[in-house]
Amino acid sequence: MTGSEIASALTERLRAALPQADVRTAYDGNFSRKPARPVVCVGLLREAVTDGAGSVKLGVWLYTAERRSAVDLFEAVCTALAAIPCTVRSVARGEMQYDGALRCMVTPCTVEASSNAAAENRVALEIGGAACTADGVSVERETKTLRFGSVGEEAPHTVVDGPTVYRLTITGLAAPETVVSLAGFAVCVSGVRYAPCVWKKLGADRVELEAGGAQAEAETETEAGAYYGG
Repeated sequence: MTGSEIASALTERLRAALPQADVRTAYDGNFSRKPARPVVCVGLLREAVTDGAGSVKLGVWLYTAERRSAVDLFEAVCTALAAIPCTVRSVARGEMQYDGALRCMVTPCTVEASSNAAAENRVALEIGGAACTADGVSVERETKTLRFGSVGEEAPHTVVDGPTVYRLTITGLAAPETVVSLAGFAVCVSGVRYAPCVWKKLGADRVELEAGGAQAEAETETEAGAYYGG
């Protein structure tokens, strides 16, 4: 199974196992503050091929009401993974923390697995509409913090969540030479559209770029502007 197939299979099994929860793919739209029921988001963070062996990293975010444990949701994730025909290397549950923007608790989890992607089946992606391939693509999400203060005061009087950015690192990129001159472009990979993008670093074997938003490709035609953030 490829990374996208593992993520899709996990999402479908969780939907069947957790009818009381809103199980969705990451980046397919915002959900309301203080969600009435638990929310589980599944996303592909990285897929790479090294010496013919494929590796996959998934992100799973468990959103629950304040003071409500996410243990049952995490156990459902582990059970669902055990039923998927892939080799799971590790499943890690991060520390539960309060999400001020959504006013609920969130527990980030990561899944490391092996895929059966052969060396010739590299990661497919589009950059500015151009078809490209790569050895691997990893994504990191960062929500910037905005601090507002008054003149003469050291401590800020207001601290709020700022915009969310996505940092993409692409290794072994094979692409038309013209893509490196693009600005404000979109990158589509593993069912997610990142835009607008700007190049941050260009190297022979590794490139890095930053995107201002992420959206599931299936939603782009019907829900343009619906972004997943946290």
